Amino acid sequence: MNNILKESKDRNFGFDFIDNQPIFLVPAQLYQSSWEKPFDMYKKIRFYSQILINYNKKKESDINAKEALKNLSSLNVIIGYINLIVDYLENDEFILLENYYNKGNKRINWNKTLKSHDVIIQNNTIFYGSMISKNKKKVLNNDFLYLYKYALNEALYLFKGKYINKEKENKYSLNQIKYIINKYDDEHFSDRDNYIVSALKSIYFNSNFDKINENKFKTPYHEKFEFIWEHMIEEIIPRDKKIKNIKIPKGKYIRFNDNSIQNGADYKLDHIILSEENKSVHILDSKFYNYYEGGKAPSTESISKQENYKNIIKELIKEKYKGYHVYNYFIFPKNKVGESIEYFAKHEIEIKKDCKEQIIHCIAFNIEKVIELYIDNKYSHRLYEKVVNIKD
Repeated sequence: MNNILKESKDRNFGFDFIDNQPIFLVPAQLYQSSWEKPFDMYKKIRFYSQILINYNKKKESDINAKEALKNLSSLNVIIGYINLIVDYLENDEFILLENYYNKGNKRINWNKTLKSHDVIIQNNTIFYGSMISKNKKKVLNNDFLYLYKYALNEALYLFKGKYINKEKENKYSLNQIKYIINKYDDEHFSDRDNYIVSALKSIYFNSNFDKINENKFKTPYHEKFEFIWEHMIEEIIPRDKKIKNIKIPKGKYIRFNDNSIQNGADYKLDHIILSEENKSVHILDSKFYNYYEGGKAPSTESISKQENYKNIIKELIKEKYKGYHVYNYFIFPKNKVGESIEYFAKHEIEIKKDCKEQIIHCIAFNIEKVIELYIDNKYSHRLYEKVVNIKD
């Protein structure tokens, strides 16, 4: 089996293409070298793909919103193909059935039988010369089925290098495609119908099938996982526990010879938790390092930056949160089973006996659990409880 899940040394996450063949890049912490069956691999890629969808939606509010939306549209096409492959491997090819009636004694349709003219009445007894049975047969010619087979063909050729159907050319305009899919959606309601419709909408509604773009499957759609990790941690922190909209004041350069001023950029701290019960403020910094598993720890530069944030935050909140203690944390990923959240290390400098500075508490959070919470749009109250109950 061709394992299209590949480890990225640069910690990229998402789709890339090598010689027009798609692969899905993951950092070492998520890499799996072998699979029991192809279905498991494609199902995992479908799971990871939702992270890309969520993260790209977050980028809509960024400066490059138009580029992000374009990227999201193209990404939806590829993920639609993945969804079709998962369904195909789990359930076999999607088919449509229609009712037909014939003469026979199995599954008698009494409504049709009673309306038939093959009836004999003898000695006040009714005899039916033949019974009408209701059966089902495969639909061979259907617009929706054609679109499904065409898209599945594209998916299997793109990811597995083979066709299974003869529908190798799209014969409909984009408006016709939308009408066909929406009409089917309005008339069919099973879970599998809904799944197939959703996959086809991802493919066709995000594509320009009037003008086939030869490069549409050659563009990488991946992100640095450290940015995704930071966003996931931000999203799973309970919103009502955060201090919002704290900005680090802008720095500025003052040039003496002409008194010109060059301002720095705004910097907003996202991971700031408040505990009124403990009278404490907690600054979290997400670090996608393999430190918990024995890898390297953050550099001195990261430590100094975090300590600097702590001192600035103390000044910014001292009026509103008088007497509150401020703590620092790094949030690392972990793979090992057991507790999903662990307080496993801390950084400190002992200036003199009983005087320690630059204390940063290190918490490891199971990466698969973080992804699960992120995709399901759920908060981690356990992370909050773990953080606010750690003391210097």
